Amino acid sequence: MFMSDKEVKKFKRYAKDTTSEMFVSSLFPDKFKEIATQCYLENADSYKKLFSDTEFYQKVMEAMAKELYNTLRKD
Repeated sequence: MFMSDKEVKKFKRYAKDTTSEMFVSSLFPDKFKEIATQCYLENADSYKKLFSDTEFYQKVMEAMAKELYNTLRKD
């Protein structure tokens, strides 16, 4: 979902201009929450654990941010 988001170009620029840590901790969290919420609304059962377990949420968010960061820096 993120790669088809209209703001992906902005995040591509962020990935190229910042460190991984900055991207993961400061730039990605709000976008992750937006997309995760959208996914939740589309399929609540699949995302119940994501939103009920804050440690799991944080780990998933960080893993996705790092993967996206690396993908965006390759382009």
